[in-house]
Formats: sequence, C-alpha cells, structure tokens
Amino acid sequence: MSTPFRRVLIVDDVKAIRAFLKTVLYRKGHIKAVEAEDGEQAIRILQNEEFDLIISDFCMPNVDGHALFKWVYENRPELSKHFVFITAYGGEEGLTSLLEEHPTVPVIGKPFSASDLEKFL
Repeated sequence: MSTPFRRVLIVDDVKAIRAFLKTVLYRKGHIKAVEAEDGEQAIRILQNEEFDLIISDFCMPNVDGHALFKWVYENRPELSKHFVFITAYGGEEGLTSLLEEHPTVPVIGKPFSASDLEKFL
C-alpha cells in the first residue's frame, strides 16, 4: 500500500462533490483535506499552505482548472506532478490541449466512484 498523501486540496464548485472527495480521502488515511470552490480560491490557499496533492474540477467559474494547473506549474512545479483532474466533460478544447502538453496528468470522468479515485491515491 502506498503512503497516503498528508494534505490534499480539493477544488470543485459543487459542494456535494467536495464532501464526497473528503469522505474518500479520510477513509484512505489522508490527514487533512482543504476545500476550495474554484481556482481563484485555490490559488489564494496555495500561496499560504503546503499540499501533497491537488484534486481539481476542470470546468469552474472564475478561474477554471486549466488556469489553476498553469498557475501551479509555473509557481509550484513540484506540485504539478501531484495534480488530478475530475471532469464531467471529456472533449473540452482546453483539456485536450493541456493533456497534449502534460500527458501524465490524470483525468477522472464524472460521475466517478470511490474506487475510481483511489487508483490515483
């Protein structure tokens, strides 16, 4: 079994999805999960706190997942290797181009189960 990530940032504009993710993470032994409603809030949090993993929706108001990943890649490059996207859409142009540049970034399609997420933990 892999060592659990100790601090996880969950970024999604849907409260129920954030709550589900927190439940899965706690069940898998992750010590702290912090929530953000969008990329803008996530960036503010990332400027002041350390994380081991980011799980982010791709389509969100204000700052979307693509812009958040770009900020992480430019400002916290070590954390860009520990970034997982969740999305209800698969063919967005922005997601396709991001994955062409960063093909190792995992993407989990919504709806997903706890076991779908656990593959990346």
